[in-house]
Amino acid sequence: MLDLHPPNCRQWKLAKSYTAKTLHSTARLGRLAASGPRSFRLLDLPSEIVDEVVQNLSFSDLKNLQVTSSGLRRHATRALWAHVDINASVGLDPGVRPQMAPYLGSDCQSVCFPSSLECHHNCRRGYVPVNTFNIEALWKTSVTGQGPHGMPFNYVQCLSFYLDDTSPILLGQLNNPAGGSGGNGASPDLLFKWFLLQVVPRYFTNVKVVEINTGYRCVSVDILQAVVSYASTVFPGAALNVEAWIPNGPTSHCDLDIITPTSKNLRLFFGTDPSHKKTLANILTRPLPSGTESLFLHINSDIEVPRWVLINFFKNCSNLKVLSIKGILCEEMDWIPQCVEKLCIDCNDNGCVSSPKYHTPSVTLLPSVTYLRIINASNIPIFPLQLPNVTKFVISGKGDQSSLEVVCQTVLKHAKNVQQLTCRGIPYAAITNLALRCPGLTSMVAESDGSDPENAIQLVATLEGLHFLYLDLKAFVNMGGDALSLMKLILQNSPQMETLLIDHQCALLPRLRRAKEPINDGYSRVLLLNKAFSLDVPKFRSYYF
Repeated sequence: MLDLHPPNCRQWKLAKSYTAKTLHSTARLGRLAASGPRSFRLLDLPSEIVDEVVQNLSFSDLKNLQVTSSGLRRHATRALWAHVDINASVGLDPGVRPQMAPYLGSDCQSVCFPSSLECHHNCRRGYVPVNTFNIEALWKTSVTGQGPHGMPFNYVQCLSFYLDDTSPILLGQLNNPAGGSGGNGASPDLLFKWFLLQVVPRYFTNVKVVEINTGYRCVSVDILQAVVSYASTVFPGAALNVEAWIPNGPTSHCDLDIITPTSKNLRLFFGTDPSHKKTLANILTRPLPSGTESLFLHINSDIEVPRWVLINFFKNCSNLKVLSIKGILCEEMDWIPQCVEKLCIDCNDNGCVSSPKYHTPSVTLLPSVTYLRIINASNIPIFPLQLPNVTKFVISGKGDQSSLEVVCQTVLKHAKNVQQLTCRGIPYAAITNLALRCPGLTSMVAESDGSDPENAIQLVATLEGLHFLYLDLKAFVNMGGDALSLMKLILQNSPQMETLLIDHQCALLPRLRRAKEPINDGYSRVLLLNKAFSLDVPKFRSYYF
């Protein structure tokens, strides 16, 4: 469970790396270093290091530590209680979490707790649930004096809320201190309100991150607004992460105020209701806080926004690393902050740049962008961005291939060091042209639109020096193509290939295994639209080469 065998002992390396200035224990650390790793005990280290070591264990190992190790029990409990999840969805199985799409492919460390909306991903270690199945038991133990005093609520660092259209309506009255006292046999809405108004403010004293997530099932705007106001009032210094799907219909209104001074990660998705344009326009009138690190603004109907409004909205941004926009049209794109590193442009039918009325948009240089994702690229008539340092390029589109070709030429004219290329919904011929413009390519995902399966061989013949490849072969196999010969050609051209995935279970290919998410290509997580089967590359090589 805890492998402390030298020389690959991470704990030992941590002990030597800590300095007297940070731990104020020069003599103690000196004795540990002199004694050598073979006589090292984990509990000899300062508590801060032990906490860091224990936090990297799996959920099951932490539970085992609580039972088997009296010395490490406190550290395991602290790690287990770092995240409390308040799932206010009536009737949802407590063991089931909604799997949200991460939208931007990146490594887990950059998108998971505590950096962002951790609950979206299946790489979380674990959490303590509070839901409709245990809220009444929690109330009973609390009023009998056994809790919450007996519960380590002071260990909680992240408090997340999951809300949907079944969430108790009384959550929308959290700003009203009356009621919410709970009671034997009380309904879940009263018990949730009691927990949030009486227990959380008093006992959750070390919360650093608050997450609010509505999932794909749109929640009432009143409930969303109330929970955001509650979180910013009870935890004024905590970073606030919000993902919200704004519902269509009469509940939509334009005075939605969910951006707070501590907003860190915001993902706001609007539908096609006419009122959504007013709601989004109202949000854009107030500058984004300087501490915001990621922002998603998606609307399924286009809205033209004046350039000065966007400049004012982003004027304070100095830490914004991730920006994803959809449906926001502007004649220029010079309002995008220079600090952005990951940029996603998702286009509706009218693209991402409104038709120039008076002049051609000026070209904006964004040297910090290393990840670029363009959805429905064929709808972009003009792409006024210069991104010389892009290393990961994701492109998807359908329709006019000539427009898509223009966008790709514009991007790759300046981006000379693309190492990861992901293509979706594009013919094999277009994917081949893109690959030829990326001589340093080491990782590729090719999901074609199936319109020209005969060109799959040409694409494979073009690819050289890859370490990772996902290839959409269903259409190729269905037309009678030889998948086995194709695999041989791939491995012949890429002797360093480590991971080879295809979307089709082919009888001629031995030892195909269903690939499990998350899939990592050596740089970051790869998002696949289709299922994937992994080829055992070493065994395949030994058999055919």
